[in-house]
Amino acid sequence: MKKTLLWTALAVAVSLPLTATAAPREEGQWYISPMIGIAQADDDRLSDDGMFLGLGLGYVFKENWTLEGNVGYHRFDEDFNDGEPLEWRQLSIGGSVRYLLDFDNAHPYFGLGFGTGRNKIEDSNVDDWGYQIGPIMGFEWDMTDSGAFRFEVGHKYTDFDNGGNDNGFWDTTVSVGFTHYFGGTERMEVAPDPVPMAPEPMRAPEPTP
Repeated sequence: MKKTLLWTALAVAVSLPLTATAAPREEGQWYISPMIGIAQADDDRLSDDGMFLGLGLGYVFKENWTLEGNVGYHRFDEDFNDGEPLEWRQLSIGGSVRYLLDFDNAHPYFGLGFGTGRNKIEDSNVDDWGYQIGPIMGFEWDMTDSGAFRFEVGHKYTDFDNGGNDNGFWDTTVSVGFTHYFGGTERMEVAPDPVPMAPEPMRAPEPTP
């Protein structure tokens, strides 16, 4: 499943139009970014990979620097029937700081994610909130004047302490999405200075009779 999503994301990136106009990343702009993907579970979960859904709302506080708040839902699922142990559910609430590079339509980026997450096993008393932190990296590819395809990989540590089991998890999330930019400083088109009119030619005075 993980390889299928990765190849699909790469295929989409290659097929994106090369003539798209660069999306703005100017100070003062906002953006919203829905995402979907898969999550690779830490071996200590004794579970399997699962789906991921996320939504980010960000602000460009400095040129190519963004501060993003996001929510995410992970489902780490073993091949068991519904309701049996080792079916992890994780709700994440946090943020990230990103720095984007500029290479025409491509904008690779790196950053740091942080926040808190709730880890719970279905139909059990295993339920704990813990801090989260870890590196992220990815790229955006401009598709329109205000939007870009987004691909991201995050490797995040989640602190876990429940019933004396204090070890934490390192999970990896691979996601794709679309980032739409809006707001910010409006660019006003300045009208060119008017071309001065050529003076009318002087007429010679008529002779006096």
